[in-house]
Amino acid sequence: MAKRTIVIGTGFLGRAVVHALRRSGSRPKHTFRQHRVFPDSIRFDLLKQTLPEVVSLSGVGTLIIAAKVEHICDSAGVVAAMQSLLRFCRDMRIVYLSSDAVFDGRKGMYLESDSRNPMTLYGRNKKACEDMLMAEAGDICIVRPSYIYGYSGGQLDPRLALARKALREGTPFGRYVDMYKSPIEVNQLAQVIVWASRSSFKGVLHVGGDRISVFDFVRKALTGMGEDPTRLIPERIPSNAPPELLADTSLDCSLLAQVFNEKPVRVEDAFPGCIRSMNDS
Repeated sequence: MAKRTIVIGTGFLGRAVVHALRRSGSRPKHTFRQHRVFPDSIRFDLLKQTLPEVVSLSGVGTLIIAAKVEHICDSAGVVAAMQSLLRFCRDMRIVYLSSDAVFDGRKGMYLESDSRNPMTLYGRNKKACEDMLMAEAGDICIVRPSYIYGYSGGQLDPRLALARKALREGTPFGRYVDMYKSPIEVNQLAQVIVWASRSSFKGVLHVGGDRISVFDFVRKALTGMGEDPTRLIPERIPSNAPPELLADTSLDCSLLAQVFNEKPVRVEDAFPGCIRSMNDS
């Protein structure tokens, strides 16, 4: 009998991962911390509980960590929680969802092997978790995405939802023309995560689309959704901007093509009805 998968965290990305696993024929277990998305999800607070307290690990062979807790406490607390999780899951295949926030944004088109220099608490916590898992987990894949966008469970991502709301209300909405990301559609990212969970690939894998300015990304996404981007205002990063405002965290994702032969969908092609409805059921 095939071993089961546990998905820790069913937020915007985690719920898309659960749907991708179900479409592939799996029956994953999944947890939530605050908001229950699926009726059969199990409440689990990674920072306060151990996994065996809430769910049986018998027959589980894969752990996907999609919980977004790295922004709510210091690195020591997050790493301790991850170490507690690893204590019971050390022999499993582990996929950890990290972020482009581990980079300082000064270079762009970062390779998996490039030096990390996070400028935010979130980025520092992600780096600390990466370091611990790479040192202590035997069968580990760390997935680093960039801007995650699209529809998950019928819900549009918060960044584009905010832009759409403002423009529909007739409110000018500014975005930077000199800030660069590698946006990835959430369902495509979820599928790559499923592939990674079943592959023998170990190490870090960047998963993102083409390098694009935040302004052009929002403009193309809104146009793809049939919205009028006329009130979208091009802005430049202020000269006195804090270092936490990362100018270019775009990712070199050539390894993704080598490992999984996957090319990310273009932003302007990511919003046909079929993608929106993928996770609606």
